[in-house]
Amino acid sequence: MLKPLLTASALAAVMMTAVFAQTTTPTTPMDPPSAKEPTVQTPAPKAGTAMNAATGETFLTQQSADEWRATKLVGSSVVGPDNASIGDVNDLVLEGNGTIKAVVIGVGGFLGIGEKNVAVPFKSLIITHAQDSEKIGKVSATFTKDQLNNAPTFQWYTVARNTTTEKRPQTAPSQ
Repeated sequence: MLKPLLTASALAAVMMTAVFAQTTTPTTPMDPPSAKEPTVQTPAPKAGTAMNAATGETFLTQQSADEWRATKLVGSSVVGPDNASIGDVNDLVLEGNGTIKAVVIGVGGFLGIGEKNVAVPFKSLIITHAQDSEKIGKVSATFTKDQLNNAPTFQWYTVARNTTTEKRPQTAPSQ
């Protein structure tokens, strides 16, 4: 119940941003530009984007056919070059600049038991839409099932914790 409400709120905020970005404030001309001063023309925003006139920031307004939603990618089955099932997409690893560095695929095991995570470069996947749908139809990897089963297990980042415990001095029992 909460997820659809949050999604609708986020969508409304994005749509309002596009509306505000497209409104213009009327200006009154001061002095006409002289012949010596070059005029600067701002390039028009690309299709599917809107520009905030105040800050110059560009916002994405719609998804294109070659872009993928993370919520649709996570959980998708992955097949190898031989079209044999390899595993499922468990997660994505993002770089600091926002690009997807790797896709974490759960391989081996049965019903999640004995499964290990292997991170493969995002560019090693071929993702296609389902016919006449926005859903993901197929995720293919350039790796075989055996290659991923033999690949090293991906380790998630964890913060080092202080494992030493402070020992308190023992006091003699009172009588």
